[in-house]
Amino acid sequence: MPTLEIKVVGPLLVAGDASVLGADLSTARRLIDGRSVPYIPATALRGAVRIQLEALLRGAGRGAVGPYPFTGSKVATQPDDAVARLFGYSGPDGEREHAREGQVRFGDALPVDPVRAAEAIRLRPGVEINDQTSAAADQKLFFREVADVGCDLVFHAPVEVDELVTPEDAKHFRAAVEATDALGAGKAKGGGALEIRWVDEGEPIGAVVSGDPATARRARLSITLLEPAHFGDGGPLGNHQATRTYIPGATIRGALAWALIRQDREVANSPAFQELFVSPNAASIGDAILVEGAGSEAFILPATRREHRGSAATDDVLVRELARERGERALVGKVDKKGLLALRADDGETRFDPIASARPEAKLLRRTRTRVSIDRESGAAADGRLFSIEQIESTTVAGESACFVSWIEGIPPSGAELLAKLEGLPIAFGAGRNHGLGRAAVELRLETETAIPGGPERVLALSAEIESQVLGLAKRLHLDRSEIGPGSLVLAVVAQSDYVPTSSDAPHPLAEAALTGRLSASMPVRRFLRAGAVGGFDQRPDRPGPLKELLPTIGAGSVFVYDIERASLAELDEILATLRRGVGRRVESGCGRFALHSNPPQESRKKEGVTVMATALSASALVKKAEDLLTKAQEDERLEKVKPKKDQKKVNFWEQTSQLRNLVQITQTETEVPVLINFIRYQQGRRSTREFWTLIADGVVGVLDEIDAVTTGDAVARARWVRNFFGYLVRHYVYVNETKNPKKGHARTGPAAKGWAS
Repeated sequence: MPTLEIKVVGPLLVAGDASVLGADLSTARRLIDGRSVPYIPATALRGAVRIQLEALLRGAGRGAVGPYPFTGSKVATQPDDAVARLFGYSGPDGEREHAREGQVRFGDALPVDPVRAAEAIRLRPGVEINDQTSAAADQKLFFREVADVGCDLVFHAPVEVDELVTPEDAKHFRAAVEATDALGAGKAKGGGALEIRWVDEGEPIGAVVSGDPATARRARLSITLLEPAHFGDGGPLGNHQATRTYIPGATIRGALAWALIRQDREVANSPAFQELFVSPNAASIGDAILVEGAGSEAFILPATRREHRGSAATDDVLVRELARERGERALVGKVDKKGLLALRADDGETRFDPIASARPEAKLLRRTRTRVSIDRESGAAADGRLFSIEQIESTTVAGESACFVSWIEGIPPSGAELLAKLEGLPIAFGAGRNHGLGRAAVELRLETETAIPGGPERVLALSAEIESQVLGLAKRLHLDRSEIGPGSLVLAVVAQSDYVPTSSDAPHPLAEAALTGRLSASMPVRRFLRAGAVGGFDQRPDRPGPLKELLPTIGAGSVFVYDIERASLAELDEILATLRRGVGRRVESGCGRFALHSNPPQESRKKEGVTVMATALSASALVKKAEDLLTKAQEDERLEKVKPKKDQKKVNFWEQTSQLRNLVQITQTETEVPVLINFIRYQQGRRSTREFWTLIADGVVGVLDEIDAVTTGDAVARARWVRNFFGYLVRHYVYVNETKNPKKGHARTGPAAKGWAS
């Protein structure tokens, strides 16, 4: 795969995100090795080379088509010049046909030296001159953020050229690349000047396949993003296109099929291809969900999972809710002095909030980029061709690679042989595959069909847990065991993907044709539902209907609860295998997958830190730490454990509210623990503030260190805990200062009251 070596010889400005420096125009940046560095987006590079190729061909008296050759919906002849073949073009608006994909693919140009690139950002002022006065024009002062030329910036960009490119087109393409001498803003004034050198050697990145195709019936697909990616959610909202936070099964299905077709154009007509991707019994290709690392498995949070308000702790309410319903049924018809008895949903002081998403997404780094298509006549933005697109970065907020895992179920024998041919092929996912988006490192592990172990045991365990809570409720309600009544076995299944029921008459998984009559249950006894949607762009030209199609679904994480008979346990494993592959419609795209309800699995050490935080440092635990810290400070002052120095006043605990409020104010913009500790140590060293901070500094630093240790890699959780802790500290200090301050005439009460003057 060739590489383009790009040396910048003019100030580089390719429109990017909002500038942290407050510039009117800022240059695009990427996060590399934890640094925000300038880069050249593939869209800008591709556009500059395309325009250069158009100019070269027209200068030689040859035709060159633009990216939008059709006006309205009328199609005359299909363009077939070098630009059309190499770069492709769009079809008429709203139509499936007549578009053409190009034969070349650009990747983002990334700096060879990220450290030097990060230091190259400069803020350049500019002014417009009034032609009449030869002075600065009114309100024409502006600032531009650029990657300056004084740092000898060099970028490398991968470029892929299809094997079907003719030698003549390849020669023209290379000439256009090496003749491109500028891109970005300010080209007429020397901005964006560059030199490009074509290097034939490059590092090819292709899929890695393992396992035996002869015995494979399922496969694990690991996708690690190498470039930003965009997975459309069904269509733009105005001129903005949002992205999903997972890779839909339909997107993966299309990417794998297209990778095979690009290698061999005739494979699409083979029986193996049809059986794998197209037939009614095609393989089910599941959604790819974000995981902690390539060896981890994704976990879908059930709709019964709740988050404790004010903390990162979570709890599952399934057992509690089902037990409470049993108690409610036992109370029907019973009357107390005030009327009918009812079992109120009361969780004490704890408040639960629904978790926003069933799929993990908090660690994903998302940003929005603005894109524009250039009008070939005016050289300015083309009419109606300005839009913004949200994309997932290839690194997470912790600086790690964004890795997703999908499972392919029900692979036919001939399909396994075909999947093995993905070995070494480059694969890109999602939109913008020819514009520097979606390239990924792919690992495909072929596996034999395996049974789902322990299904009956898990059903029995869940039923026993519910029964235990029911007995506890009976004692609280002063009911006999006979009044509660016997309980059935409880089967709870969780949607692992969006579910499109076959029929609206019975929209639940066990109602599907393959499972009808297999269990004694006819309808769920309880549902905990999430909303979802499936669909998006369907690019098959032979399929009727609209280009964009989006269906409402029962969303991933939805929970269905059934009462079943003990005799049904014998066929449970077979039923779970069917549910794992998927039921309902759109099964081939991973819809309709279900698994037994369970709590989140054991996680990696880094993630375990966050889990420890959720239990060891809940909101109530932090409140206690804040109160204990202030109680100790009072005691130390009373007993004079902290001796003032000769040039220092007596250590004073009282009337220091402003000191803590200053710290709360700082946490609104800065929650990095080392920075906060640095500020506290600074206050501890100042003569005017050291008397108070000497009392509490070590305790506060200790809590901050604990928060930092257990929220490693989770900046959002750390910020929440830090702000909560200082808020609790201020609240309790105000209470103590106003109710127990001896200077205000309050008696000192509590365990340390002995010996204190009132």
